[in-house]
Amino acid sequence: MNAAIDPTLSQVQRLPRRFRLPTGTTLPDVDPTMTPEQVLAALVPNYPYVANATLGEPTEEGGALVYPIRKPTVQTKGAPSTREKKRVADTIARLSNWAGAPQEVSRTSAWKAVFDRCHRIAGEAPSPVKSAYLPLV
Repeated sequence: MNAAIDPTLSQVQRLPRRFRLPTGTTLPDVDPTMTPEQVLAALVPNYPYVANATLGEPTEEGGALVYPIRKPTVQTKGAPSTREKKRVADTIARLSNWAGAPQEVSRTSAWKAVFDRCHRIAGEAPSPVKSAYLPLV
C-alpha cells in the first residue's frame, strides 16, 4: 500500500491578509512578515483611532484572511451608570430615613458604624474644634 504522495496536497499555502476597518474599508497587508498586531500598529499614522483598537478573529473571505479591526469601547469619563445612580439614590434614601428616626436603626444594619460614631460624638463633651465640625457630621 505504498502509494505515491501527491506533492500538491502536502504544500501549505499562506493566505494573503487583509484588515477591515470599522467603516468597512478593507486594507491590504502592510508587510506579510509582521504579526497582525504589528500591522495594526503600522496603520496608526494614517488611522489614529486604530491605536486603541483591537483585532477580531480572522475569517476567510475570497481567498484572503480578513482581520476585523474593532474600535475601542466608548468610555464616559466618570459619568455614573444607571446601576450606580440607583445605588446612590438608595443610599441617600436610607440616610434620610436614618436621620429622621435614629432610634429605628438596627445595630446590625449596614449603618452600624455610622450609627456608633454619631452616637459616640453626640455623647462627648463639646470642644471648640469639635463644635466647628459638628455641622459637617
